[in-house]
Amino acid sequence: MILPAFQGVSSKPSAAAAGDPYFANVVSLLHFDGNLTDEKGLTWTGVGNAAATGGAKFGSNALALDGVGDNIATANSGDFTWGTGDFTIECWVYNTKSGYQFIMGNNSNTSGNFMLAINVPISGSPQVGFGAASVAWPVQFNNGVAFPQNEWVHLAVCRQGENNYCYINGIQVDTTKTDSRNWVNAAEVRIGSMSGAATADFGGLIDDLRITKGVARYTTNFTPPTAAFPDA
Repeated sequence: MILPAFQGVSSKPSAAAAGDPYFANVVSLLHFDGNLTDEKGLTWTGVGNAAATGGAKFGSNALALDGVGDNIATANSGDFTWGTGDFTIECWVYNTKSGYQFIMGNNSNTSGNFMLAINVPISGSPQVGFGAASVAWPVQFNNGVAFPQNEWVHLAVCRQGENNYCYINGIQVDTTKTDSRNWVNAAEVRIGSMSGAATADFGGLIDDLRITKGVARYTTNFTPPTAAFPDA
């Protein structure tokens, strides 16, 4: 389902941001400007009504997901095997659905599962959780405030060594968590859902999603990007 109600909430396209000093470490970069092109060469396939259309944070479009059976998927790849090393997952989200939802993840039915999920808008419940292994919310962040809805939010999770961080609009959520689980990808990766968890599909828009392997980009509060992520 396309979400026409979001037309008009888009920010105007900004001038390209300065070059990325960690671009060589980026394993996936999706702008969703009318297509599913990954600037790092991965192939993503739409499932259900998932489409790069509707309103956007930057550029012309975003990934629109109606929250029922929609996602985009790419094949199992070593790009998503991070071991016990550092990483950063970040994107802009415009959430319109309540409850437990996956931003991205896989489910290989082994200890190699990984996920990034939010719980909306339940104050006092895990606001953002991520982790690897068949344990729900192995790393969870909760500041007692409901995850924002019906507005663009920059979401970032990072690991540096055993320290895990979560930021919403550049502000650290909860305290730094300690966890050094082994992230091993053993199944297709989905954005907007996780295989084996169809009732937890994400509803809304996702824009400018970037995954960086081997680098924790944020370990203190920061100003969210004011333009689309650079392609070099």
